[in-house]
Amino acid sequence: MPIDHLPRRLCGPAERIRDGLLTDATALVILGAGMIARGISYSDIAGPGPSGHPAESWMTMGTWSIVWVAVGVLCLTIAPWHRTVTAALAVAGHEVLYMIAGYSITETSGRLNE
Repeated sequence: MPIDHLPRRLCGPAERIRDGLLTDATALVILGAGMIARGISYSDIAGPGPSGHPAESWMTMGTWSIVWVAVGVLCLTIAPWHRTVTAALAVAGHEVLYMIAGYSITETSGRLNE
């Protein structure tokens, strides 16, 4: 292992970092960062844009922004406790939002091809 080639005083911390990155916490951080980015894209910070798919018309873009950022923050904050039910619910929230967006986009693209 490359960690074995590090100086002795760095081996312990490097192994702890590696062990941490091999958990679901890393996935929660990646999911959370992506959701926050998506939420920011829905906010006024990114500037107004046209609605991309029908599901976006269910709520205002500001509300969608809050929902996406809230789930993203939940994913980030629950990452240290990645083996809890709350972490599973955060991942479920992530998946539900992406499934809604994906299905809505699929419906829109199907209508455009008719």
